[in-house]
Amino acid sequence: MSKPVTIRVDDQLHALLKERAEAEGTTVTALISRAAHDAVRDPRLKGAAEVFRDFLDVHGDA
Repeated sequence: MSKPVTIRVDDQLHALLKERAEAEGTTVTALISRAAHDAVRDPRLKGAAEVFRDFLDVHGDA
């Protein structure tokens, strides 16, 4: 089961996300979901979850 999560990003970041998603043949939602999953589960990215949370704290209202 999945839960919806809403984040707000500025126009420039959205454009970059959309461009990358299109290049990978996926959606922005799938791209962000994968990034969030990697941030909290991949041991090679130690500290990434905190970076992700900090990013949301700074840009969450954008």
